[in-house]
Amino acid sequence: MALQARKDFKVVLKRKYFNPNLSRRQNISNGCAKRIPAPQWVWLLNHWKSDEGQLKSEKNKATRALQLNSRHTTRSRSNAVVLDQLELKEGRQIGRAELYVATHTRKDEKPIDDYSNDKIDEIRRKFDEDPSLIAEETHDNDFFSTLFPKERSGRRCGLGLLSGGATSGRIFEALVEMQEVREENKKLWSAVQMLMSNQAKLQQQYDELKSEVSAPERCPSIESSPIVNPGSPDHLQSMNGDNQADSVSHPKKKHEIQLEETRNTVLPCLGKTKSKIPQRTHHQK
Repeated sequence: MALQARKDFKVVLKRKYFNPNLSRRQNISNGCAKRIPAPQWVWLLNHWKSDEGQLKSEKNKATRALQLNSRHTTRSRSNAVVLDQLELKEGRQIGRAELYVATHTRKDEKPIDDYSNDKIDEIRRKFDEDPSLIAEETHDNDFFSTLFPKERSGRRCGLGLLSGGATSGRIFEALVEMQEVREENKKLWSAVQMLMSNQAKLQQQYDELKSEVSAPERCPSIESSPIVNPGSPDHLQSMNGDNQADSVSHPKKKHEIQLEETRNTVLPCLGKTKSKIPQRTHHQK
C-alpha cells in the first residue's frame, strides 16, 4: 500500500512539475513547489532524463496501450469514491454504466482513448433508447455486464485446488510426493540415529580395551623385589612350606613335578654359595 502511494506520488510530480522539453538545469530551477526535498527532486530529474528512465517510460506506455479499458481519469480516487461524489452531486442513484462514462471522460468532455470512445457512444445510445438503464441496479445480467462481459478462457487462474483448473492435478501430485519425501526422511533420520548410537557404544568399548592394553602389568620389578639368599635356611624352609602346602592342595603328579623343579633350582644355588664362602673368609682375614 505504501509502495503504491509512493508510485502515485511520483506520477503526480512528473505530470505536474516535470517538462521533458526543458533541460535538466531548467527543471531543477523550476523546482517542485517544495513537495519533496531538493536532493530527491534532483535524483528524480536525473532518472527521468536518463536513457534508462526514458526507455522504461516508453515501455510502460506501450504496455498500457495494449491493455484495453485500463486507463481512467480518476487518478488516485477509487470508483467507490467517485460514485459517492456523483450521487451526492446528482441526488440520485448512479448506475455502473453511467459511472464508466464519468471515469473515462476528460474535463473537455472527450473520451480518454478510442476504446473508451466506442464504449461511451454505445452507452449513450442505449440510454437514449431506454432511460431506465441510467440508474439501473447492479446485478449479474445488467447493462454494464452485457457491455463488458467477463473474459473466460480455457485455463483458469488462481489456486488450482480451489478453482479446479488444469493445475489442480499437478499441485495434488506435488503434495503427495512431498508427503512421501517427508516419510522417507523420517525413516532415514531414525536409521542415522541408530547408527550414531551404535557408534557411541563401539567407541566406548574401544576406549575400555585400549585402557586395558595400555595399562602396565602388575608384577614386582627386579629392583623393588627383596633379595633372597637361595642358600639361607629361611628361604629353604619357606620353599619347603610352600611345597608342603602345594602337596596338600594339588594332585600327586603335580607335586612330583614341583619337587623336581625345586631340586633343579636349589642345588645349583647351593653349589655357587659353597664356592663363594672361602673367598669371603679369606677376604675378611
